[in-house]
Amino acid sequence: FCKAGKEPLSFKGVNTVGLKRRNFNSERINQIQNIYRIIYLEGRNTSQAIDKIEKDIDDSKDKEMVLNFIKNSNRGIIKGILD
Repeated sequence: FCKAGKEPLSFKGVNTVGLKRRNFNSERINQIQNIYRIIYLEGRNTSQAIDKIEKDIDDSKDKEMVLNFIKNSNRGIIKGILD
């Protein structure tokens, strides 16, 4: 769901254009943006971000997909804009 760029490679935002092209509605895109905002823009470490997402974001297949990816990653996730 996200864009990455620069050197070293880091998070650059949610790919809203690609999501719209794949017929994601605005509510779904907003939820994805909120998930990534918690992960990358609010100054939390990964485990704190997971806890907040689990508590504050409504359940959806997108939320489940992002959290499963992070939890099952052996090497961690890409660095954020502020890292």
